[in-house]
Amino acid sequence: MDLTGRFFQGKESDYNDLNQIVEQSLYEDATFYIVGKKSIEHAKKIKLINESGVKFINDIPFALILL
Repeated sequence: MDLTGRFFQGKESDYNDLNQIVEQSLYEDATFYIVGKKSIEHAKKIKLINESGVKFINDIPFALILL
């Protein structure tokens, strides 16, 4: 999975930023791509996604979230 393209030139965030970023985005249109096992598990833990929203490319889990 190549996340280096122009489309993905956003801010890379850590787990501590995730709740704050999502909370701030609730009142606007926002798109999030969550990629990788640890990131997906954290997003499920805080109930941002569920298992049915997780897809795989070459065994790499990812989820697309539209708010």
